[in-house]
Amino acid sequence: MLQVQPQLYRWEVQGVKAFVVCFERDSALRFMGRSNMQVPALVDESGRVADAYGVTAIPHSVWIDKKGNIKKVTVGWRQKHLAEFDKLADSLSR
Repeated sequence: MLQVQPQLYRWEVQGVKAFVVCFERDSALRFMGRSNMQVPALVDESGRVADAYGVTAIPHSVWIDKKGNIKKVTVGWRQKHLAEFDKLADSLSR
């Protein structure tokens, strides 16, 4: 999520919302504070959200359209994801 922070504002203006799901509240707060992450966080200590979206590794990005349909799932991180995420944000904002 740190790699996409510069894009988050632009995506939000387009109507695309981003948030992180964390498994442990205290470690998430420390990490988000150290990294100055400006994204809403959901603490999922029970793992129910992770299970619902099939999270098997972190980072795990799930792109959901306005109707609630999953449009894209990305596991892991590569620099090429930035361009791909920009295209997804553009398509989801329509």
